Amino acid sequence: MFVAPLPQRRNTRRWQPALYAILAVAIVGFCAIEKVMPNRLRSAMEISHGTGNAIGMTRGDISQEKTVLKVGAQTDSIKLKGALQVRLREQDSCTIEAVGMKAIGNALKAVAILGTPRMSDFQKPPTTTTSVMFKTTPLLNQNGRNMSLVSFNVAKDQAPTGDDSSSVEKIRVGKTTVMGALASKISREFEVDRSKQLCLRVMGPMATSIAIKALCITKNMLKNNGIDAEVQFRSKFVRENDLSIIEIMTSLASPDSTQNEK
Repeated sequence: MFVAPLPQRRNTRRWQPALYAILAVAIVGFCAIEKVMPNRLRSAMEISHGTGNAIGMTRGDISQEKTVLKVGAQTDSIKLKGALQVRLREQDSCTIEAVGMKAIGNALKAVAILGTPRMSDFQKPPTTTTSVMFKTTPLLNQNGRNMSLVSFNVAKDQAPTGDDSSSVEKIRVGKTTVMGALASKISREFEVDRSKQLCLRVMGPMATSIAIKALCITKNMLKNNGIDAEVQFRSKFVRENDLSIIEIMTSLASPDSTQNEK
């Protein structure tokens, strides 16, 4: 009578050292990630609830913790808009600081979302005007020079006016637009007519960064030509051929408002 041999048990012990090594590497990697994550960017919603002070989007120092929001490349624009709206309910203005192309784009998106009316809004958002300027940071770039950040000063508009862009000159800004040439054009237009309005139309982070930095340069150009006035704008989203475009309605602040800000 034939008897089938019993199946032999595999020697699993020889795989245990390799398995333990893999688990050890995974644990070490997880611990390293846990140490790095607190230094990564946190969302604006965490700021609005007062949690933590991580690098990226954090509170400023104690004297500025209610007025400064720092934005990074991974910041959620919708959450930033919520934090900005909460701040403007409590005070008249709020500052947003951004370093880098994507961070500047996220900051402008948040301001544009706040300025875009929606049918579903139960409470009308406050009408705001925004001015921008360069600030030098202690951070160094690859060339060993101090990096500059863009500071957005978002303030409630005490005397809101209509934003009818149909009769306003429109300037399309793309990723190939020369920043200095755009700043020179805006500066010349305001030197000829200080009451003029210009509508910058941007789409994409690179075009957004070029437009915002051009406005910062325009302010310095006007100041060098004896016009010490804030270059301010209102921004909102518009739809065109199934594309979302940000319109930046740019003008010079009135002398009275400029003196009050100082």
